[in-house]
Amino acid sequence: MKKMKRKKKQIIWALVILALLVLLFFAWRLFYLSSRISYDVADEEIPVIDPAYAAGQGIIFPTIEPVQDSGIVNILFLGTDFQLSAEERGRADSNMLCSLNTRTGDIRLISFERGIGVPVPGRGSDLLTHAYHYGGPALSQSIISQMFSVDVKGYVQVDFEIFANVISVLGGVDVELTETEAKALNGAIPTQVWAWTEVYEGWNHLGGHDTLAYCRLRSIDSDWNRQRRQRTVLEQIQKKCRSMTPGKLLSLAEEIMPMIHTNLSREEVTKLILKLPVLLRGEVTQLQVPDKNGHEGSIRCIPDYEAKKIANFLYDAGYELNSPY
Repeated sequence: MKKMKRKKKQIIWALVILALLVLLFFAWRLFYLSSRISYDVADEEIPVIDPAYAAGQGIIFPTIEPVQDSGIVNILFLGTDFQLSAEERGRADSNMLCSLNTRTGDIRLISFERGIGVPVPGRGSDLLTHAYHYGGPALSQSIISQMFSVDVKGYVQVDFEIFANVISVLGGVDVELTETEAKALNGAIPTQVWAWTEVYEGWNHLGGHDTLAYCRLRSIDSDWNRQRRQRTVLEQIQKKCRSMTPGKLLSLAEEIMPMIHTNLSREEVTKLILKLPVLLRGEVTQLQVPDKNGHEGSIRCIPDYEAKKIANFLYDAGYELNSPY
C-alpha cells in the first residue's frame, strides 16, 4: 500500500514538473516571438492636432469623448506602398482600424476611405492617404484618433511586399471572386512578374502576390469596394488561423513577427499573443467610414456623425443616427 502511494505521488510530481516545463517552453516562445517584432522607439510622441487648426481647414472635430474600455484594444493597420523610410515614405493606401475584444474574441474592422480630407499640420487639408507621407504612422494614428474620437492604442504597419510575404507564409487564402473580379485579375497577368494561377468566378485559393492584387483591385468599381476586399482578406486570414494547432501558430508567428512594425510596447504585444486563442474564435464584422457618398469625385466626411457611428459599432454606445450624406 505504501509503495502504491509513493508511486502515485511520484507520478503526480512528474506530471506537475512536465506541466511546468511545457508552460516555461511556451513562455519562452512568447518572449522570443515578441522580441522579433520591429518596435518604434518607446518615447515616440503621437502629435496632437489643434482643433482650431482643423476647423480652419473646414474640418470640425467631434463633440463626443472617446469611449474607454480596457477589454477592447483598437489598433490602426496601415498598408503602405513603400518600405519604411522617412526619405522614401510613400502613402498609406489602407487605413483600417482593427478592434479586438479580448473578452469575447470578437474582431471589428473599420476601413477609412483614403480620399477623405484630413488636417495635416503645416499643409492644411490633404487626403488621408497623404498624411502618412508627411507625418508617418504616428500622424495617421493621431488623425484617426482625434478626427473620429476613438481610442487608438497604437499602429501596426506593413508595406505591400511584406503583406504578400505574410500571405505566402500562411500558405495563401481562399477568396470568393465575382466574374468581373476574376476577369480583372486574369487580365493583370501580362504585367505581373510572379507565378500566377488563372482564377475563376467562385472560390479560389490565392497566393501572396495574387492576394495583394485582389486587395488593390479598384479599376472595375471603386475604392469603396477595394476596402471591402481588404477587410474580406483579413477575415479569411482569421478563419484560416482558427483551424491551426497551437504549435503551427507559434511556428507561423515566428516567421511573420519580423515583418511587423509597430509602436505597441513589447508588453502589449505579448498580452495580445496570449489572447490569440480567444481572438481566433470570435466573429468578424465590418464597417466603412464614411458612409458611401460622392459628388463629382469628392468624398464628404462628417466627423461627428462618423464618430458616433464608430462608437455604436465598437461599444454599442446607443447614439441615434441619421446619415447627413
